[in-house]
Amino acid sequence: MLRDGTVTAYAPRAEIDLEWIVRKMVGKDFDLGSPPEGYAFGGPTLSIKGLAVPSHSGASLAVDHMELEVKAGEIVCI
Repeated sequence: MLRDGTVTAYAPRAEIDLEWIVRKMVGKDFDLGSPPEGYAFGGPTLSIKGLAVPSHSGASLAVDHMELEVKAGEIVCI
């Protein structure tokens, strides 16, 4: 798990769930619903268009034409 470019946690796959991921990314427990009222995201900080990633076997694509835009203040887990 990376947070602000630093490895913050490692665990066996069986111990990892969505709440664990968010807690490690944010640094505390966090409501997985909407952001707090009045919270405004900043402008785009990352934009990906048309990303293709071959599968392990190379016979097909694991990711095909993915598009993603991340705004300042958003937490994204892929």
